[in-house]
Amino acid sequence: MSLQKTLKKYVYFFIALSIIGLGVNLLAESMLGGDGITVLYMGLKHSFGLSYGASAYVYNFTIIGLAVVFARKYVGFGTFLYSFGIGSFVYFFESLLYRFDLYPEMMAGKILYLILGQVMLAFGLAVIINLKIGINALDCIIIKIQNKWGISYRVQRVIFDVSITLAGFLMG
Repeated sequence: MSLQKTLKKYVYFFIALSIIGLGVNLLAESMLGGDGITVLYMGLKHSFGLSYGASAYVYNFTIIGLAVVFARKYVGFGTFLYSFGIGSFVYFFESLLYRFDLYPEMMAGKILYLILGQVMLAFGLAVIINLKIGINALDCIIIKIQNKWGISYRVQRVIFDVSITLAGFLMG
């Protein structure tokens, strides 16, 4: 692959990360729910007084540490880029929302944030998956378990997502 194509790929990767970072904040600020990891970030924020960005760092450092220890074979450059980059974008957009006081108070605004956040999260993740730079740290662990014990990806993903959502919910 040429240098120009490689650079273009990474530019798209960081644009997708920024879209995900904004999407996570919109989901969280809607206060109407979100994906499991966003609920976990909300729980960490509520229980420990962390920002969403700091919560993203805590989660990603933990999960990448586990992936490196238990599923090293599946960890790639993109795994590190995503894990270390996402917290910065989440924190950046959290700061912007705070600075400009962009928190919805009416239900229509909350629903708009929920929809926009979910669309942005899905779009950003789809772009990252299509770039084929590497898989996220949680998927590294899931694939390792699938290959070692034969538990399907789908079953594991449901278990992990429910567990992460429950942990976030229980934290507040």
